[in-house]
Amino acid sequence: MNCPNCGFALSEGLPFCVNCGATVAQTEAPDASTAAQTADSARAQTAAQPAQTTPLPPQPSPTQTLPASPPPVAPQRKSGRVWLLIVGLVVLIGIGAVAALMFMGRGAGKRNVKRANVNATNNRNVNIAQPQPSTANKQNGANTNVAAQAEELRQTLTGQTKEITTVAYLPDKKTLASASRDGTVKLWDAQTGALKQTVEEHDGEVVSLAFSSDGTTAAVAVVNSGGGGMVFINDMQGGQLGAVRQKIERANIQSVAFAPDGKTLAVGNTSGSLTLWDTTTGTLKQTLEGQDIQTRAVTFSPDGKWIAAGGYGNTVKLWDAQTGKLRELQGHTNEITCVAFAPDGQTIASGSYDYTVNLWDAQTGELRHTLKGEENVISAVAFSPDGKLVASAANHTINLWDVATGELRQTFKLPETTASALAFAPDGATLASGCADGTVKLWKSKQ
Repeated sequence: MNCPNCGFALSEGLPFCVNCGATVAQTEAPDASTAAQTADSARAQTAAQPAQTTPLPPQPSPTQTLPASPPPVAPQRKSGRVWLLIVGLVVLIGIGAVAALMFMGRGAGKRNVKRANVNATNNRNVNIAQPQPSTANKQNGANTNVAAQAEELRQTLTGQTKEITTVAYLPDKKTLASASRDGTVKLWDAQTGALKQTVEEHDGEVVSLAFSSDGTTAAVAVVNSGGGGMVFINDMQGGQLGAVRQKIERANIQSVAFAPDGKTLAVGNTSGSLTLWDTTTGTLKQTLEGQDIQTRAVTFSPDGKWIAAGGYGNTVKLWDAQTGKLRELQGHTNEITCVAFAPDGQTIASGSYDYTVNLWDAQTGELRHTLKGEENVISAVAFSPDGKLVASAANHTINLWDVATGELRQTFKLPETTASALAFAPDGATLASGCADGTVKLWKSKQ
């Protein structure tokens, strides 16, 4: 019997074609007569038609074992399941391969990110551990400066609340005085910094303070909010401010200075005059004439022969104390803020809004040196007792200069405040600076 689907000879007893797997309907065996008739008919057909060769399936060798017959399940359904399984396996393998590739890529990405993070961290560590030379040098320099400043700053005196306008050592060499715009004058022990006395003046700011060379008299200049002013001349008793001896009323006072003999007081103001007063009687002795006499600063030479002043006229004015004759020292390009005589009287120092300190020959008026540090207004100048150094204050910086050569010798920094007044101690080892925040700082100066 042949397969109705592919024509392959069917195996006896099998319900399906072993060639194509098609199901073959089972028929009952024919009886003998029918079988004989069928056989005769088949032989007749065979004799009438050309011989045809029908391929037979390979027969197993005697030594081979035929496979067990499959279970009676429809071959068509089993074949479909096989194909589905194959397709499913292919799909699963493909999905698995894609997933594996994605996982590997993600892992590589994570490793790359991790490596990048590690590299970035290492780079940061390298930057921290090995800073740029310029930065390291700046930091080392800053640390060195801080350490040097700590050694140079001996003490800070506190107690006043506004700008210090004057610092001065008394002739007894034991007392340091400070005047403030908060209306007070304080006397300090020059060695220990202990507060010895506080004097509260009348309503107003203490703009200037001076002591006679013998230490017996003090002059305290006070200005009120309306511009009116008063100079109080006090007796000194036991190294402290005593009773008021005289009062001199002047408007817009800026500076006061005693003559070396203590009998004359110069009062400078911005009202256009410089006046000389008798300290015993409080009477006016002389008014010095000149153009643009709007005085910010005034001082006497150590021998009392000359009076130097500076203000709005851009020149240092120098008067003969006996005759009142005036000469002017020209060299600044802006207003004068401060003036000082060297202890030997041979040199005058002047500070200006033009950011410079000029050193003048007091006898000839010749300009010896122009000293310039930072680009800031010079607020104060002071000579050391031996006259070899001159200190200048400008904003957050105090410079010490060599008078003979004009070279910078030492610098003090005030990062949190500005310097407004200067004075050397009698031994020259300490420089006192009055500051805008109301403190007085004591610095160790190099001799």
